[in-house]
Amino acid sequence: MHQMSTTMHRERKKGKTALSRCQIRVNLDSEKIRLAAKRNQEIASHAREKWYVRRKPSRVSKSAGVHDRFQRLAYQWLSETEFSSDIGQITAHPAYLQIIALGPEVIPYVLRQLKCELGHWFIALRALAQGDDPGSKQKTMVDARNAWLEWGTEQGYID
Repeated sequence: MHQMSTTMHRERKKGKTALSRCQIRVNLDSEKIRLAAKRNQEIASHAREKWYVRRKPSRVSKSAGVHDRFQRLAYQWLSETEFSSDIGQITAHPAYLQIIALGPEVIPYVLRQLKCELGHWFIALRALAQGDDPGSKQKTMVDARNAWLEWGTEQGYID
């Protein structure tokens, strides 16, 4: 500690500007944010590739493991974005992107979640439904939710 402050003091005398601990911390935090953003982009890209490759979605999940994974990811996403108002941050959350990566077989789970509680599931649904977006022309989230639930019923995803 003393050695560092002496070195910093000497460099200041020489006319060099040394970085303070706060500046170093800010630089490290900025680098972590940049790396996290890059990782989120990679996950989103992988998620998009995965749902495009799938053929016809199954109407009912064959795997209880997918349901469990969806529940865990949905809980994580909702709890970690609960107090955020930034839609970009909410929908770029790694758990949200991993839900999309699970593919169309999670559509019934997303629709059931949307039926129980209004949330920002519309981007995930559009990705999972491979471009269908019955809620796009609606003016409110409640109307968009109702349009998606009607679509889900028509498509046989929910009762």
